[in-house]
Amino acid sequence: LSAGTPVDSLDEPFSAVDETTVHKLLPMLITLDKTVIMVTHSLTPELGLFDEVLIMENGKLVEYGPYSSVKNSDAYLRVRDSERKK
Repeated sequence: LSAGTPVDSLDEPFSAVDETTVHKLLPMLITLDKTVIMVTHSLTPELGLFDEVLIMENGKLVEYGPYSSVKNSDAYLRVRDSERKK
């Protein structure tokens, strides 16, 4: 992460990390005093640690809001189900 910057952008930061380590590291991101923009293809419950979550399909924003509402949206369920089929 960039020291001294108010915003960090992370592109698939945990793609090569085992699930146990992700569960330890992801909450640590929340304790930082900065905005974190994280791009991921993994829909995990830990996304609930973030203030806002957005779902994109085919390059278009299809859902945005707090995880508690996004996780029940049709867009979230479509993406989650397509991820499970892989």
